[in-house]
Amino acid sequence: MIAAKLNADKQQAVIATKDGIKVLGYGDIKLSELVAMREDDSAPSSYEAFCDFHNNNPWVLERLTQMAKDLKAVGVNKYSLRGFFHIVRHKYILKTKDASRFMLNNNYSPYYARLIMRLNPELEGFFEIRAQKAKETAQ
Repeated sequence: MIAAKLNADKQQAVIATKDGIKVLGYGDIKLSELVAMREDDSAPSSYEAFCDFHNNNPWVLERLTQMAKDLKAVGVNKYSLRGFFHIVRHKYILKTKDASRFMLNNNYSPYYARLIMRLNPELEGFFEIRAQKAKETAQ
């Protein structure tokens, strides 16, 4: 099981699936709470790619969550998740010296923003989120 340490005092496993997010010790987050569904009630392909990425890189959720908590602690009430994406990319490339192996797609930002705020009530409203519209149709 892939674990992401979301709270300093509690280890939680966060698994992204085609049906939603499974969080050990928290419960399930329904897919419809994270994404706008297609007309046929399936998830957009960007969510499927997010699942693959998250499950292969669970540390990203931990890092993004910690960055948000750090800013909140010094009085910042709103911030851009995509701004955090740029910082994470920069630090990863410097650490590994390999830009080709880590592809943090901007399309994942709404999923991370909703997930972080759902798992961390103290961060509710920290990220600006837009109402999602189901643009894709199933193929």
